[in-house]
Amino acid sequence: MAGTFTDRFKPMIGRLQESILESRILAALRSALLPKLISGELRVPDAERIVGRAM
Repeated sequence: MAGTFTDRFKPMIGRLQESILESRILAALRSALLPKLISGELRVPDAERIVGRAM
């Protein structure tokens, strides 16, 4: 057998965890920025800068 189950799937599990975290961050950014964008309180270039700093 070429390694244990854990050894074989550890990289995949790590990527999955990173994807879950990224998804939560993006959802939080969307929830914070979308209402401000819709209301005109914030413009797209400003939102792009905010997102760029968060990523």
